[in-house]
Amino acid sequence: MAVDIGGTFVDAVLLDVITGKWRLEKSFTTPKNAANGVNNAIQKLGIKGGELDAFIHGTTLGLN
Repeated sequence: MAVDIGGTFVDAVLLDVITGKWRLEKSFTTPKNAANGVNNAIQKLGIKGGELDAFIHGTTLGLN
């Protein structure tokens, strides 16, 4: 999974390395608590963090 927190949206991309299928979900950025927006996007994907093999994170929140 890769997550990017932008000025407006959080983008969460999930790649299944076995099937090659990927999914994208978005949620609104929550500047006062950035984790809320990330958690919302992950919940939309319908997975639990413990199911992940890797988590990549990026943000431009501090620049915006």
